[in-house]
Amino acid sequence: MPSTPFDYDEASYDQDTFSESNNHFYFPKRKRLYYPTKLRCRVVNAKTGHVYPFCQGSFEELQLYKVIDSTAKCDANGFLLSRSDPVNKDPNFLYYDNPVQFIRHQRIESSQEKWQAQKAKWQAQKAKWYANNRRMFPPNGGFIKSEWELIKAE
Repeated sequence: MPSTPFDYDEASYDQDTFSESNNHFYFPKRKRLYYPTKLRCRVVNAKTGHVYPFCQGSFEELQLYKVIDSTAKCDANGFLLSRSDPVNKDPNFLYYDNPVQFIRHQRIESSQEKWQAQKAKWQAQKAKWYANNRRMFPPNGGFIKSEWELIKAE
């Protein structure tokens, strides 16, 4: 899945401020956990920040693994919130190339007790995602809308 570098000029992240007295930008020290995709904008890879050439809600976004973060621990730009920050009431949409990239980026615990309990569930979910992705986007290219409708009906 090819992607393009993230264009910081297009994004409206107002985390940096210009200091008139020193004539330089000051970047606050905040930890970014991921790059969320804004509503009705181009899809952004949550781990790398690369922008894909298609918009959210298009059929092409079905090629990616989509996760919705509703924990409210990050703001709308993916920065970790402190106790003094207002709560982010909107969920963040995260897109990954595949489920494995999501598991590695979010560092899902792999302790034996927790992992054994959910291992079968994760394996089934990953296998279903890969199978559905292969059905909708065959190796010869293109999108098959009839397969998407069948998957949606299942």
